[in-house]
Amino acid sequence: RTISTIVTMGLSCVLFVVLANFVGNMDAVYGTRQEVEYGQFNISLDYSLHDEVYPENNLDAILQNNPLNDTLLQQIEEIDGVTEVKTDTILMTQVEKNSESSIQTIKVLDKETFETEMDTGGSIGTVSYEQAGRENALIWGWSNFMELRGVKIGQTRNFELSNGSEKHLFEGNVLGSFGNCDADWAITQDTYEKMGFSNASVHNVWVDCKKKDVSL
Repeated sequence: RTISTIVTMGLSCVLFVVLANFVGNMDAVYGTRQEVEYGQFNISLDYSLHDEVYPENNLDAILQNNPLNDTLLQQIEEIDGVTEVKTDTILMTQVEKNSESSIQTIKVLDKETFETEMDTGGSIGTVSYEQAGRENALIWGWSNFMELRGVKIGQTRNFELSNGSEKHLFEGNVLGSFGNCDADWAITQDTYEKMGFSNASVHNVWVDCKKKDVSL
């Protein structure tokens, strides 16, 4: 009976290792897409929000002279083998609370990214991209921290949104929350375009090419 138990436990361990390896390989692409959402390469702004020692590293300073500008994007597009260059936009706002000032970030999401975020675990609410754009909705970016930050569905928030060179007033209702969208808030591309910003404040650049041109 002891030998049978030992053999059974050994085979169970072997089976677990085999299955874990199999599942791990299956999730390789999924795991990669958590880091690089589109294409083959990603260039992203690296910024702080409250760096008092090196204020030039803060988002408000970086957006005044954003290195991810039209010139860089054109240079990337002209690289031989590049098939697509995709970008997203980030905005910021100054929030005053309890006599203290802080910067919050707002990501601008297209329909594909919005729906992906909404389908990801941890999201709250069932708002569609079309509804969010039509109603100028605000989506909170971190569902686990809603209560801690005093965010509630149905709240109305007023912000002065900035891209580093322009500012526009914005009023929207909180209609949901993502599990984690790497920003305090999110709005749709439709809402962003209605505000009338003329200069894009690029946050991410994704570069795609043919698989045969990727060097491994």
